[in-house]
Amino acid sequence: MARRPLNRLTAVEVRTIRAPGLHADGGGLYMEVDRDGADGAPGARRWVFIYQWRGKRRQMGLGPVELAKGSDTLRRARDARDQARRWLADGLNPIDERRAAAAAPAEVPAFGVFAKAVVAGLALASDKHRAQWERTLTDYAPTLQARPVDEVTTQDVLEALKPHWRRVDEATADALAQILSDTSPQRFRYVKDRLTAAQRRQALLDALRDSLSRGSQAAAGGAAAGQQQTGP
Repeated sequence: MARRPLNRLTAVEVRTIRAPGLHADGGGLYMEVDRDGADGAPGARRWVFIYQWRGKRRQMGLGPVELAKGSDTLRRARDARDQARRWLADGLNPIDERRAAAAAPAEVPAFGVFAKAVVAGLALASDKHRAQWERTLTDYAPTLQARPVDEVTTQDVLEALKPHWRRVDEATADALAQILSDTSPQRFRYVKDRLTAAQRRQALLDALRDSLSRGSQAAAGGAAAGQQQTGP
């Protein structure tokens, strides 16, 4: 018997299918659609994973179909399905494993470990560009490396950068802002001061420009004083 293909649904189908029932994506993943409401409103839809466990049919909910997120909702549902299938392959019940994972306390990584993982996951132009990001973290934020990442705030980053203001550029601020941004709950759930990536970047750049401006003014004042001392 031929194996049923995986990933059968398209993002367009996820948005447009209104027929009530289960719509298979493959590998046990289904989009479950409710009947339309009496007022004609589209029925609710959700992702479910259906599997056999010890001879019985089981169904595990994977969350709502978030139409506003487009293809991203389909990708996340497939990721959850793939994890459930790995558990099954190891002889584990996905429902039990997910419940145990949710109950387990999350281990908070050190800033340095966390930052390297973030950089590794970024879509950067080249290995050289990636190496520059890594150097940014080690050169400009050495005092943060061993600290638990959930204790590091934007103000801590500013303090770490102060000794290096004259060498810091906007690319450095961009790198550190993205490391500390909280736009992805999975990646940035540890950050306490709830700024967006744009807000965090702006805070770093404002401090950077203010410091550079004050440094330039001080240098100009020192030069003028030197000229007066050596004048006729």
